[in-house]
Amino acid sequence: MKIVAVISSTNFNGNTALLVREEFNGTKKEGASVTEIFLANYKFEFCKGSLMCNAKGKCPIDNGFEEIRKLIYEADGIILGS
Repeated sequence: MKIVAVISSTNFNGNTALLVREEFNGTKKEGASVTEIFLANYKFEFCKGSLMCNAKGKCPIDNGFEEIRKLIYEADGIILGS
């Protein structure tokens, strides 16, 4: 089982991150593999409205979104912390 934990807090060691990590430590004990995504490590840009994502199936803006999208699509479960 694949679990993706998304942390949107700006504080890497803050309460939100701590709570999400406690949850995914529990899922690890049950045998799941967990990938942590700390959104503050990414620099997202606003959509330019080019619709290239529809035409080519991929966002033309190179900012890590495709990596995150792939991890989330492949996950069996998602933990969100904001």
